[in-house]
Amino acid sequence: MANNDDFIQDDGLELRDDDPRGEDCLSCLMRRARARKAAEARGEALPFPDDDDDGFDDWEGCGDDLPDPFDDDWEDLLPEEPDTATASLRRVTELVDEARYHSAAGLCRMALENHPGSADLLAEMIRCSLLAGEREEANQYLERQLTQTDRAHWTWRSYTYAIEALADENPWPHEDELRQLAADFQAHMPYDERAYAAEYRVEKALGQPTRAVEALEKALRIHPSPERCLRLLADELLAKGDFRRSRELAVRAIAASAPGRSGDNSAHCAYLICLCDDAMIWRNLADGTPPDPGAVRQLQRQYRALWRLRRHLSPCLGRIHDRIDLLNLLAGGEK
Repeated sequence: MANNDDFIQDDGLELRDDDPRGEDCLSCLMRRARARKAAEARGEALPFPDDDDDGFDDWEGCGDDLPDPFDDDWEDLLPEEPDTATASLRRVTELVDEARYHSAAGLCRMALENHPGSADLLAEMIRCSLLAGEREEANQYLERQLTQTDRAHWTWRSYTYAIEALADENPWPHEDELRQLAADFQAHMPYDERAYAAEYRVEKALGQPTRAVEALEKALRIHPSPERCLRLLADELLAKGDFRRSRELAVRAIAASAPGRSGDNSAHCAYLICLCDDAMIWRNLADGTPPDPGAVRQLQRQYRALWRLRRHLSPCLGRIHDRIDLLNLLAGGEK
């Protein structure tokens, strides 16, 4: 096995600094540049270190969401392309990626007025309203989607965000409707793994973990490489203590991720791989097998490499930092 300090190299997997699935991919750099420009224009501090290479020790608090005041400068929000539903949708998703949820909702609302028949924009309006904390508005658009649109024209966004909205607060009054939406999603798009991830979301929300896992396993039988379902199942197995299989599925999920997309999914799977290796070190120690100091230091380096993916791992940064400190004890206090 080649020695690579930058990232995880087991199982033939290697994510390099220039890997299109990492933080340094072009789309991520463009989003960071836009966020930096917007922050400077508003006279605000950058929400992340300006020096990416030396920022690891100062990372606490840097994973917070980007500032999200509503943008009055519509020229900054509007897509550069001609005014089409597709161009507006692309710009809305960019704003969501930048955590500018109110701005995304504002642009999506305006785009929906110009393109009222767009199923994707209507579904995206539901998501943006939820992310912006506008639950009442989300319910209004959800009601419009459920009662005023033809489900034959629904897209994956239509099903996914309708289910998310219904399951978000109190799913029990909507149990039958949620399960029907998940079933319709699979009937409409049987080879789209998101249909099975949606069923997983429904069953988890309804407190049915066994049925939730069965939905993911069904996706693995139907879809050749369901990266999202692989990641979700890896999460479930990690929670149950099946570290080896969890690690195997996380590696498969990264391998299935298309270059240039699925940044959140790949980053989370890289984090899962570290957690699995970490757990196995401590399990072996509990069984009386002392850890190999070299393996401990390698795992610390792999945890530190996740710093490059911090845009996708902001909720996990504190825990990663704690795991490095604990491993430092096993490594004899060496950094």
